[in-house]
Order: sequence, then C-alpha cells, then structure tokens
Amino acid sequence: MLIEIIADTICPWCYIGKQRLKKAMAMRPALDFELRWRPFQLNPTMPLGGIERDTYLMTRFGTLDRAERAQDRLRKAGQEDGVSFRFDRIRRIPNTVAAHRLLRHTEPYGLQEGPGRRAFDAYFSAGQDTGETGSSPISPLTSGWTATKLQPFSTALDTGRKFSSRTNRSASPESLAFRVSLSRTNSRFPARRPPKCSSRFSTSPDRTKENRQPCVKRPPNNCYSIAWKPFRIIRMNTTRSQLDATLRFYDAVADRFWEGTHDHDVTQNYAALLNALDNRDGLRILDFGCGPGRDLIWFRDHGHDVIGLDGAAAFVEDARNRTGCEVWHQDFLALELPPAHFDGVFANASLLHVPMGDISQVLARIFAGLKPGGVLFASNPRGNDEEAFDGQRFRSKWRDETWLELVPTAGFEPVDHYWRPSGLPRDQQPWFAPVWRKPAD
Repeated sequence: MLIEIIADTICPWCYIGKQRLKKAMAMRPALDFELRWRPFQLNPTMPLGGIERDTYLMTRFGTLDRAERAQDRLRKAGQEDGVSFRFDRIRRIPNTVAAHRLLRHTEPYGLQEGPGRRAFDAYFSAGQDTGETGSSPISPLTSGWTATKLQPFSTALDTGRKFSSRTNRSASPESLAFRVSLSRTNSRFPARRPPKCSSRFSTSPDRTKENRQPCVKRPPNNCYSIAWKPFRIIRMNTTRSQLDATLRFYDAVADRFWEGTHDHDVTQNYAALLNALDNRDGLRILDFGCGPGRDLIWFRDHGHDVIGLDGAAAFVEDARNRTGCEVWHQDFLALELPPAHFDGVFANASLLHVPMGDISQVLARIFAGLKPGGVLFASNPRGNDEEAFDGQRFRSKWRDETWLELVPTAGFEPVDHYWRPSGLPRDQQPWFAPVWRKPAD
C-alpha cells in the first residue's frame, strides 16, 4: 500500500501525525507499506539561513507567553502519541529546502524514510538545525551514512539551491496532509474518493504554463485516498491573479451586490457577536469585509463605533458614501490593524475569500488587532475543505471541524458556534458560524 506523506520537517503537527501513522501501520501487519515523502514548505519565505527562534515566535504569536501556551498544547498532544517535544533546545527556525531536497533525491533509492524520521527527531527532540549550515547542510538527516552511500546525492546536494520544493504561501499546520493511496484490492481501511480540484499548480510567478508541476498528485484511477486527522489535503494553490480577479469582480458588480444583499436578515449574527461582548454599549467593532455597507449601518444605528474594511475599492467607496463611517481599503492578505484596538471583529461571509494557506496569518493579525477579551465572529459557507476559482471569484468551503481546529492554532478560545439558517435540518444549513474570543490575560 502506497502512503504519500506531504509534510514539512519543522511542522510539529506533522511529527505527531507521522507517529500516529506509524501506530496505524503497526495495526495492519499483513499489509506491505511503501512510504513516499513529498516536499511541502510551511514557511516558503524563510531566509536560507533560518530565523532566530524568539524573533519568529514573536512575529507568529505576538508574545512569547502566547507561543508558550501553544507549545504546551503541542507537548500534551505529543505525549499521547509518544512524541517528546524539546522546544527549549531549539535556537533557530531553519529553512527546510535542504531537507526536502535530500528527501526528493533519495526517493529513487528507497532511502527517504530514514532522513524523514531523523529530520523530525533531530529538530524537535535534539534541537538541531536541519537547514543550511555551512559545508554540511543536512548532517543530522544523514547521520550514520558512509561516503559511499552519500555519493549518489552529492551533485544534487551541491546544486540544491536551484531546487524549489512545493510550497503553499504562509500555510498553517491544518493545511498539511498525510495522503494515503489505498488499492481497491487490498484496502482494509474506510476510504473515500478524493474530490476533484480546480487547480493543483504552484503559485510561483516565474513558472510558465508549459513547465508547471502539480503540487499534489492525484492518485491513480484504481486508488482511493484518505486524510489522516488533523491534516487536510490541499485542494488548490491559489494565485495572486485569482484573488485580484475576485476584487475586480466585486468592483464591477458593487451596485448589484447592494441591491441583492442589503435586505438580508443577519440579526442572528449580530446578536452572536454582541452577546459574546455582554451587549455593552459603544463597542469598537471592525466590520471585516464590509462590502457596500449593510452591516456598518446596523452597528452604527445601534450606537457602536464601527469601522469597515474591504479589499474591493468600489465597496470601500460605496460604504463610505452610504454610511458616513470610516472604511479602510486593505487587502485581506496584507492587513495592517492597530494592535489591541477593537472589542469585536464581524467577519460575515468574508473569510471565504482567504485561501487555506493564508488563513492562519490572517487570523493572527485579527487576533493582534483585538483587545484582550475581544471577540471574532465569522460566518462561512460549509463544504469539504474545498477551494475553487470559477473564472470570476475565488471561494473556499471548509468543514465545520476545520474551523474548530483553527481555534487553538490562532490563539483564540471557542465561545459558541451554530448553523444557518436556523430551524432547518443540518444538510439544509449551508452556513457555519463560530464565535471566538481572545484570552483576557
């Protein structure tokens, strides 16, 4: 049975997932397993020499205390699966191109599993730098190998900076997957066919149509595919041009969009945010993805200090003119929010335009913009962790569980969640609405 592991060697959840996979394989001794490691960079913009750990954690979490809480959760999760995280030994966050390069070039020789396992152990248990470090960039991964064993890879390793691992911009751990291809004839695990995806191509801007390479290969027709929790299969790698096309679409239909949505009843969503804030008066609220201004008007008329934010220039202009409120024109992927400024963030049907690989950084910036104890409300279309670009708009539809798993990763605490429209069977409720709180401490 072929198992394709799509992971980064400095991803802690991948380390836990690999250990869980090992246990699952041990439960099926009659099966003959073949493991193949596929490259994926969690931080594709990481400098070749890596980043000092505390600097990275401050950027990622805002404070070292918050980072420590996240690491405590990882330690507890690791203990359950026999993984010992020694974050205190890690001094630098390495660039993982060298490790992925070795894994790529050892595949034809059937030698991937050793370096892959040692990459996790060396980094998370011993605190070793598994990136580019002088003349021996990946020595922890090839520990014990003789010169003869290393010889077939020497040229590839020497010229390795030309190699580009498959990446997903600013991806979160939840965006990674263990993809297990199961033959119909020997499958003993429950499985489902993978859904079709609109695109699996790299977002690298210098790649032409002729030389694009699939980011995640589809399994053969005679295979099934499953994802091992808590990981997700990447449906597509979204290009900047697709997101820009989405903004142009909304610019072109701004008037029609107002006419079609201004009378939608979303009072349940307003109430969810305000109830979590004890229905206090005069709250400072950010309407994230405010569109032409419907929700701005509601919050303004109910006595709150509300600011709008949208990426579509036509929406921003219309919202300003229609409401008289302050409205910021910002790209969702380049947010600049004042720290600890808002009591609440209202993201109604807006985060659906954020790619899976970028959602963690967007949530982190929203988190930083909230006051301690502040609340984020989000309403999102339900799906099966799907992303699609229909030629006009990029949109995502995630599983309810995916949103709930984002809570600890982003630093929020769950408050509540529900499905819309209310009063209908679950399969007739296409919207999922979680409410999260930034810890008060």
